Amino acid sequence: MKISIQVKIDNEQGQPIVEDIVQLVKGIREDDLVGLSLSESKNLLKKLQTIIVEKQAQQYTEENRCCSNCQQPRRIKGSTTIQYLTLFGIVSLPNQRLYHCACRSGKEKTFSLLSEWLPEHISPELQYIETKWASLMTCGLSADLLK
Repeated sequence: MKISIQVKIDNEQGQPIVEDIVQLVKGIREDDLVGLSLSESKNLLKKLQTIIVEKQAQQYTEENRCCSNCQQPRRIKGSTTIQYLTLFGIVSLPNQRLYHCACRSGKEKTFSLLSEWLPEHISPELQYIETKWASLMTCGLSADLLK
């Protein structure tokens, strides 16, 4: 049997976004694995996490492109990518560097949109697991595992 797993995201405009995550082929013979293997489930969760984080970052970028004071779109200085560390892997996100609006006075001329939203670039779940491991193991073992 062929199994397709998709994610459907309903945006605020009412237009659903459907993306394929994985396609699996499963059999029913004695030597076939029943259900998902560990590698299949890790792959599924990593792809799902990537899609969700990318869509959240895209929505944040779109909603915060305009100045909060005068509602004018801010000019783009450039774009880079940031690495967001999650429990399921690293997600690369496009990150725009914008000029501050003329209505705002300040020393800094530019700022990074996603760096304001994700200042630590690490998910709370991963931070928790790393802290938990570090508290339960000796320093040498923790350092080796976290490398």
